[in-house]
Amino acid sequence: KSSHSMQTKSPTTLLKRSDGTWEFGFAAEEEYAQMLMNKGPDEPIPGQLFRRFKMVLKDKNEGFDKLSSPSVEGVFHPLMDLVVVTLRKLKDFALEKAEAGYGGAVEATADVQWVLTVPAI
Repeated sequence: KSSHSMQTKSPTTLLKRSDGTWEFGFAAEEEYAQMLMNKGPDEPIPGQLFRRFKMVLKDKNEGFDKLSSPSVEGVFHPLMDLVVVTLRKLKDFALEKAEAGYGGAVEATADVQWVLTVPAI
């Protein structure tokens, strides 16, 4: 049984693979751990892990579109891109669960309305 089976909230973590594809949450953490274990001692990590990137917004007065966040490896990526990928992953997950729960009777564009709230940091 995985270590996150009792937790109800996914970590705000993104993994950008070397091929440009992304993973989110626990799956990102687990895949990154596998990358670390499988790479040779002199090989680069074949991905970049971004954790707690939404905290970049804390105490910032700059334009959102100019902010960036470092990966755990120290590689910076535009914050806007990280937020877009996160929202896309959350949307896909929610629709997958809704479709599974209603036997495929949910039409995403017709039956689902989205409300995005932005909490204070």
